[in-house]
Amino acid sequence: MNIVKKYRSRNKKSYVLLFSILFLCIFLLTSLFVVKDSYDLYRINAAKSFYGDYDVKYTTFAYTQNKEYTDTYLDSLSYETPMPYVYKGTFDSLVSTTDFSVYPIRLIEGEYPKSNEVLIHKKYRNKYKVQDTIKLYSDQKSKEYTISGVYENLNNQLVNYSFYTATNSKKDAMYVYANLKDKSAIATLPVQDYELNSDMVVAKYHLNVEYENIFKFLILFMSVCCFLFVYSVLSVHLKKKQAFYDQLYILGMNKKKIRLYMIKEYTLLFALIECMGIGFTLLLWGLFLKWIQMNLPFSLHISKYHLCILLLILFVQYIFAFGLSLVRPKHYFFRKLHISNLSLIETMRNGNGLFIALIVAMSSMFICVSMQSLTSWIQTNQQEVQYEHDVSATFNIFDHTLIPEFIEESKEILKSYEHEFNYNIQCDANINNEQIETKITDEYNDFVLSNSYEDNVRLHLYKQSGELIDVLDIPVEEHINSGDNKVLYIPESKVMEWLNTYPDTFITGDLWVNTKQSSLLKKKLDHIQLSRRDDFYVVDNKTDAKNLVEIMNMCQKIVQFYQFVLMITSIVIVYMQLYQCFYSHKNEYDLLHTIGMSYKKIRRMYIVKLLAFIIILDVIVLLILRTIQIEVLVLYLIGSLILCTLFTELIFFRIYK
Repeated sequence: MNIVKKYRSRNKKSYVLLFSILFLCIFLLTSLFVVKDSYDLYRINAAKSFYGDYDVKYTTFAYTQNKEYTDTYLDSLSYETPMPYVYKGTFDSLVSTTDFSVYPIRLIEGEYPKSNEVLIHKKYRNKYKVQDTIKLYSDQKSKEYTISGVYENLNNQLVNYSFYTATNSKKDAMYVYANLKDKSAIATLPVQDYELNSDMVVAKYHLNVEYENIFKFLILFMSVCCFLFVYSVLSVHLKKKQAFYDQLYILGMNKKKIRLYMIKEYTLLFALIECMGIGFTLLLWGLFLKWIQMNLPFSLHISKYHLCILLLILFVQYIFAFGLSLVRPKHYFFRKLHISNLSLIETMRNGNGLFIALIVAMSSMFICVSMQSLTSWIQTNQQEVQYEHDVSATFNIFDHTLIPEFIEESKEILKSYEHEFNYNIQCDANINNEQIETKITDEYNDFVLSNSYEDNVRLHLYKQSGELIDVLDIPVEEHINSGDNKVLYIPESKVMEWLNTYPDTFITGDLWVNTKQSSLLKKKLDHIQLSRRDDFYVVDNKTDAKNLVEIMNMCQKIVQFYQFVLMITSIVIVYMQLYQCFYSHKNEYDLLHTIGMSYKKIRRMYIVKLLAFIIILDVIVLLILRTIQIEVLVLYLIGSLILCTLFTELIFFRIYK
């Protein structure tokens, strides 16, 4: 063992080189899996918080009708039972469910409810506290609930409940929430009668084919590159160590024991470096993603499946690199050419290190250019993140008793903002079978017709289902000229009369607001009380655009970080390979010097050889990436030339100092 220790102490540089290359390769491969899985987890958590933690949603009737399918392909069932209750004259709803995790709600205070307990929306926090009681009414009955907690929801389009309670009973359930047993169940979904949580399903089951194929290509490409790195360094390392093994053989150790010693030594070395490399990579990315968390909810994650794939790739790389490094290549093809005066052929025949260095450079350039294109795409999309109004909303109000209150409350909130607020009753107006536009306004007390002088307008009122309710002949009291279109202006007082007379009608509309306090305005509008079936969807375009830009910035930083690490790694590997290549041919260059060639000419010859390969390399990359910008290619070409010259000078200085 003393001879082993002495050898290692005298050849520390060789071991450091091998250790560094292995460590960097493990870092690059592990980083790909970490970035992929962390981003997938972010997408899944975003879908959970906004849409809910389920794959498909059925009505109870549809679920029972597809019993054979649902029992075969679905599991993790949760049930929802809406129950109408009245709270101080305002129509709200309780929802009964066996599992609150399926709903996109977030508990911000207290606990989830049990029997005779209720969650309240955060808008009631000024009136009630946790452990207070609240009385709710249904028909002629009333019931008191203990407030167990307070919640908020991110998606007010999906969830419009003000209260939540819990029950374990499946009786009278209206909806069934379920998760698919596996990915294959997606292809067997019935044609209709279900609602797919598409964002969750796409993220959970990796259905974005283009995105998944790009990841697989990067893994394959990087695995091949890392194998070349490891094989090149390991083969040179074992070649240098050949004299040491010969010494062991002379001292009495047979070949079998030497092979077992080699296998044991390098297996332990590779295992140690793999553990250290994976641990360091997870630590580094953990710190980086923790810094990102200040703006976005990214967290470190690598799946067990991908961890096994990573370990398998590293194991296969070790087996092949170690096995091939013990086999001396014969290069039959190039030896038959009998051409020794061509630099290219000579390099292919005797310069494995140089050849692999150039492959590494080409691979790195390919990946860096691809990532640069991705960065450019992100920057372009950042510039295209635009919105016309800071806050926008659409609504469909079906409960006619709430419409006057909704309109009044909306106008009260919007009065201090620059806004447009338009709404209309669900109807069709026509003059002599010509359909015209309708607008509800508070400017007129009677019906006003623009750009036409007809005395009557026929109005068709419709239900939510599209069924015709009634046909009204409207007398026109006033005519005006306004724009190019014929418009019937309907006074608000008439609309309220129709809504009371025809309660199955509904209004639809939208609003647009420009304000510096977009998030505050959205909160105010979200507090407007509506019924279960009403639809009021408010979008904070300003905040959403800001969040989108932040996500793009984070993605750009991740891409740039990985690109930087890859470039540094590639530069180090290329330099090491060039050094090993030159050092392995040092005797040949010394011979040339002995017979009269100066070191300056030898250096120049070496540089010319490298430059020839660099030009070939750039042409290959240009042919592969035809969409590459010429400026980027020129930049990489100039950088490659400078680095080659610099590397050559450093190599000659180290060897002939």
